[in-house]
Amino acid sequence: MISSKGLLEKTGISRATLNNYVQYGVIPRPQTLENSRNPGKAMGYFPDHVLSRIEAIPELKAFGFTLEEIGRFFKGYRDWE
Repeated sequence: MISSKGLLEKTGISRATLNNYVQYGVIPRPQTLENSRNPGKAMGYFPDHVLSRIEAIPELKAFGFTLEEIGRFFKGYRDWE
């Protein structure tokens, strides 16, 4: 699993972009877990496969797909997860 902060650092996307990806179903909602570095505070964690999905988005957008279409595409591949 990767934290939302780690995901932002590795991919270079903004928090707003990450929220859009979740909203359109491109990536699943994060699982909220206690932050091991800061007890008492929760942080969102994503499955590791989310990294490859985020990397694929610019390529799919270059082919003219919208985020809504990309989200529908990935929802069809839930067995991947």
